[in-house]
Amino acid sequence: MITNETAVRVRAYEIWEAEGRPDGREAEHWLKALHEMAAAMAAPTPKRAAAKKADKPADVVVDIKDAAPKKRVKKAN
Repeated sequence: MITNETAVRVRAYEIWEAEGRPDGREAEHWLKALHEMAAAMAAPTPKRAAAKKADKPADVVVDIKDAAPKKRVKKAN
């Protein structure tokens, strides 16, 4: 999976700050940031859900009475 390294770095930094800037946990923060980003990328968004829905053919219901051709009867004068 390709991720944006800068975004991972920023998120890892935010995690590090939120945990009180502990020493020696850089790898843990980096991995946590990667996991968060991977989960966010895998989660369905309304835009993705709409795109998936548009790919499926729509169910079409036709009332046979409305679809049947109507007969025209000419009246003799």
